[in-house]
Amino acid sequence: MFNQNYFKGWYFKCCTKEKTIAFIPAYHQNKNNKTASLQIITDDLVVNIPFQDLKYREKPMRIKIGNCIFSENGMELNIQTNETCK
Repeated sequence: MFNQNYFKGWYFKCCTKEKTIAFIPAYHQNKNNKTASLQIITDDLVVNIPFQDLKYREKPMRIKIGNCIFSENGMELNIQTNETCK
């Protein structure tokens, strides 16, 4: 597919007047390795969770990383790490 470094990511932001949280599922590739990650950003916390792979399609948009699904219709989140429990 790609012979050089490649990155593709999607930005999902949810906010109220008081709080903001963003989710960035991403796919990373270089010559030797393919990985994925989910970055979670809040007003006072940034967490990067590595994954082995990510599956996506463009139309209709659907991204699956671990047990999480992101789409044009919303998100299904199933994340358990020590960092997200703070």
